Amino acid sequence: MNQWNQWKRIVILLACVIVLTTGCGLDVMTKFERWSLDPVIAARIRELDEAFEAGKPVEHYVSNLADLTHDQMRFELYYLLRHLELAGTDQISNARLNDASPMKDLDQWMIELDQIQSMDQYYRFLKKVSEAYQPLYTRVLHPGKVLEGLPALESLEQAKSVLPQEVIWETYNGYRNKPQVLLNNQQLLQRFENKSGLEYHSDLFEREEVVSTGVAEDGKTAYLKIASFQIRGTAPDGTVLGVKDFLSSLYKFDTLIIDVRGNHSLDISPWRDEIVARLVKVPARIQTYIAFRRTAPGKAMRQELLTQFSFEAGRLLYDASRGSRTSAANLALDGTPQSPVSMNQVIYDDRQQLGDYVRIRDVVTPRDPVNFKGKIYLLTDSQVYGSADLFSFYLKQLDLAELVGKQNRGDGIAQTFGFYRMPLPYSGIVFQIQMAYGFNKDGSPNHDRGTTIDVARENGEELEYALKQSIRKIQPEP
Repeated sequence: MNQWNQWKRIVILLACVIVLTTGCGLDVMTKFERWSLDPVIAARIRELDEAFEAGKPVEHYVSNLADLTHDQMRFELYYLLRHLELAGTDQISNARLNDASPMKDLDQWMIELDQIQSMDQYYRFLKKVSEAYQPLYTRVLHPGKVLEGLPALESLEQAKSVLPQEVIWETYNGYRNKPQVLLNNQQLLQRFENKSGLEYHSDLFEREEVVSTGVAEDGKTAYLKIASFQIRGTAPDGTVLGVKDFLSSLYKFDTLIIDVRGNHSLDISPWRDEIVARLVKVPARIQTYIAFRRTAPGKAMRQELLTQFSFEAGRLLYDASRGSRTSAANLALDGTPQSPVSMNQVIYDDRQQLGDYVRIRDVVTPRDPVNFKGKIYLLTDSQVYGSADLFSFYLKQLDLAELVGKQNRGDGIAQTFGFYRMPLPYSGIVFQIQMAYGFNKDGSPNHDRGTTIDVARENGEELEYALKQSIRKIQPEP
């Protein structure tokens, strides 16, 4: 009998352990895991996973943003984080530089997401998600940017009528081909009216705001300041920068100082076609390398890039929101598993997460070359990145200028081809993800640091150094 009681006690004890263990198991389940127990929710998540693994978009856009549910916001968050973590390249550098992922985990984001009561709050939430990656270009796009250059849209039919006539690169600005995405962003833009912090500020500048010229008192040193390459319209001389006559007069000078401090533009053609093409005397060749993540979206974007560029050079750089085309007729792209021996500073852990290289070869053909035989100084600082970094790279590789200033932030080599502007599956809000990883000439990550400078100066000493070298003083051009 005693033995029976002992066995009963053991069975009861085991039952308690099972109950407690099961209970603990439920307690430690994540918020996402509990949510995904619902069969309908689980099916939607599988659809998102399958689309991600196939490198395909998911398009279930609501016709009215007011109907967007919290579950749909959760789906979008899940889908977005998968792309940021496993397809984006910001995460590679951030994880290494910060010794950990800088972002919250999915559960923490979901808890914050559940407090959202309006589309305004949801948009601000998505901005917060992008900022967690400490990016240069990964961000949620303002609806004003998505709709830039389009009339106000009032219906789906009108949205269909404004679609671009030519085919454009799907991952770069294919959202412009999706009427419901455009209409939803129009709805969002209307919701932002008179809301503090949600105003749209175009990234296009008036020319006189960002371009200026000067000369030395004795007329021997020329100064060109370009605060941005993103300029609205064209100048009377038919160029973007409006410095055609200034450059034509360089034969009168001994020194040219080009100042791009603080410039973090995206546009390439202004400096490539209007400055570099006029400074070179013979066709100039430039070679750079980028790579994409090994995951399905990265592979798909890489293949689309190579396929598109194989039959129409320059088409990828067409930006319908600008209504202008970047000249890229001399660009050639090809895939290769190998890099030059000179790229000996490649970070192994980064490289393990990337697929084969894409080699970009550019030939800049002289265009109305100027007769300038003097010295060129390019002034740069830590706020220079994107297109301005690539401008620095070209000038240095072509031995056209001496770089003076503080190390810039880079991310110029990859940004030309590296953006995936992805409409979220239900809202159609467009999220821009940096998908390409650029390499400096020595193989180091261009995301971490840009083109190597020649002379280190900062805090305003950059210009002073260049002037001392020419023993001149800049004064405004009359």
